[in-house]
Amino acid sequence: MIKGGHHSEETKRKMSEIRKHLWQDPAYRHKMKLAQTGKKMSPRSLKHRQKISERLKRQWCDPDYRRRRSSSYKKHKVGGNGEH
Repeated sequence: MIKGGHHSEETKRKMSEIRKHLWQDPAYRHKMKLAQTGKKMSPRSLKHRQKISERLKRQWCDPDYRRRRSSSYKKHKVGGNGEH
């Protein structure tokens, strides 16, 4: 990437394909899982947590959001086809 510039659509597509391919590799997935293990998010104030909670409650009331998220969760269950 050029300093101050942006990736072209073609470059973004290629990068996306590479990442998708990488995540299919169990060894890579394991490596990434280990890299994230033990990392904690910074503490959030009560006010911040309440704002996040309110936003999520509003989002889940939206039928389109609920449908998209539910569909996504089902795809990522064991087996990848929505079967439990």
